[in-house]
Amino acid sequence: MERKGPKAYSTKEIGVPSPSFYKELEAQITFLKKLAARYRKDIDTEDLVSMTIADAVRSHKTFKKVDETSMPKWLSVVMRSTFLNYMRKKRVRNEVTTDFAIPALWQASDQNISNERRHYFETLAKAIEEADLSPIQREAIRLLYLEGHSKEDAAKLLKVAEGTAGSIASRARAKILEKLKEYGVEREDLFNN
Repeated sequence: MERKGPKAYSTKEIGVPSPSFYKELEAQITFLKKLAARYRKDIDTEDLVSMTIADAVRSHKTFKKVDETSMPKWLSVVMRSTFLNYMRKKRVRNEVTTDFAIPALWQASDQNISNERRHYFETLAKAIEEADLSPIQREAIRLLYLEGHSKEDAAKLLKVAEGTAGSIASRARAKILEKLKEYGVEREDLFNN
């Protein structure tokens, strides 16, 4: 009896996008950034681009290339769907966190912390409030830095991919760092106290 080896699967059979799909998707990044700027009031542009790329990869089987305009048209539909899903989640979560609360042990009223630490935490809270963060960025900062969740747990709570959660938190952290610089707090001090 002849022994047969494992079956070789094509990328279509196992659901992995082809290298040409990734190449074409990568060529559309600038287009996606311009397109995402239309939604700027409601969601951070980089977050929307990141979520759209993730959704495009997940739904790559629905893409049908007809001509050179196929990918941009398809990505426009994917981005709109991604945006609408984000807005639905945002409504369900009541804009996630509208009042940003520093954990109780960090509160300025706590008698067991030094004046220096109290000032630092007050400055950090002020920077977070004034950093112009989207609701999902505020939630990512709260989950990852203030409550100490792992990226995996934060991603599940935010209902996004793990890499997207990290990107969202990274952009939020950069905005907070800019505010802290305005207040004279150096980068190495961020969330270390």
